[in-house]
Amino acid sequence: MLLLRHFPILARTIFAIFALAIAGLLLHRLTVPDKSHCAGCIGYALKINSMIDDARDNVRGNAQFFRYAVDKACAGRLLDSGRCLEHRRGFLRDKARYFHGIEDPYAACRAISAC
Repeated sequence: MLLLRHFPILARTIFAIFALAIAGLLLHRLTVPDKSHCAGCIGYALKINSMIDDARDNVRGNAQFFRYAVDKACAGRLLDSGRCLEHRRGFLRDKARYFHGIEDPYAACRAISAC
């Protein structure tokens, strides 16, 4: 009899703990950066940087070549992760910043919020 009287309080407590656990998991999922997203961006930035380094002329500050390298590096990776276009848009949003900023791929990916 005593157990039945406290059942609604016990049920509410269990429900509250369950709701807090779900909310905590969702919050953790939203705040922890996606490691594969970051790794994909770094690989993409490395590909762009190697294309710029392999060019015969000094093209580090050339906006047209930078756009070509960004587009060409995304061509084979489009279907792998589906996020290549996000990285492309991020790098092309401020071309002047990433002409030279792409030399440090991790910093460039952090700047476009991929890491």
